[in-house]
Amino acid sequence: AALNKDRAQLNLAPVAVDGGILTIADGASISASRSVALDATVDTRLGGAATVTTQQLSAAASQVSIGAVPAGTEGLVFASGSLGNLANASDLTLKSYGSVDFYGDVTLATKNGLRLDTREVRLIGGAGNKVNVNAGTLTLANSSGGEGTANGGDGELAFNAQNIFIEGGAKWIAGADKISLTAAQRIIGRDDTALNVPANLTLTSGEVTAESGSRLALNASGNVD
Repeated sequence: AALNKDRAQLNLAPVAVDGGILTIADGASISASRSVALDATVDTRLGGAATVTTQQLSAAASQVSIGAVPAGTEGLVFASGSLGNLANASDLTLKSYGSVDFYGDVTLATKNGLRLDTREVRLIGGAGNKVNVNAGTLTLANSSGGEGTANGGDGELAFNAQNIFIEGGAKWIAGADKISLTAAQRIIGRDDTALNVPANLTLTSGEVTAESGSRLALNASGNVD
């Protein structure tokens, strides 16, 4: 109301305000030398022609969707041109109050740190789709709690990093029949946490451990290798 009052005094049209929705339209450009945070409890709408340039990018919404995302999908969508915004950041945090969904074949990569904060990671929309998540340090977190479902599928999901941290509440993976965690150094559990997968789970690492006072459960419907 205060914003539109000021705009009226300048003979400008009122702005419609939608609760919990952050919109970055086509043609908009956000640049910061260090960090940018995009956080909305409902939708973060990032236009395909919008650009976000920063070293550290943090984005949160009710849902996070990446890849060949269908039109009309709600939440935070990184598709077509906007997917490049993820590659622009050396450190990336994606937080979903629901799930992080990958559509089709996707490679999500950052130079340094990548944090996926959600209760569920889902592979959607493509038989045999392959998803690769690559980072220097990868953190699989769930700071919002809640439960997910480890439904099966026929996709492949690979997490690759120097070190992989698993922390916060339990996490579920859905839509994949091949899941792998590959850490050049260590896979490390923090807090009292669990990773639940609907298939065989392949671990490749110099060490799989948990920090002092923490507990890590790796639950698979198939084998843990």
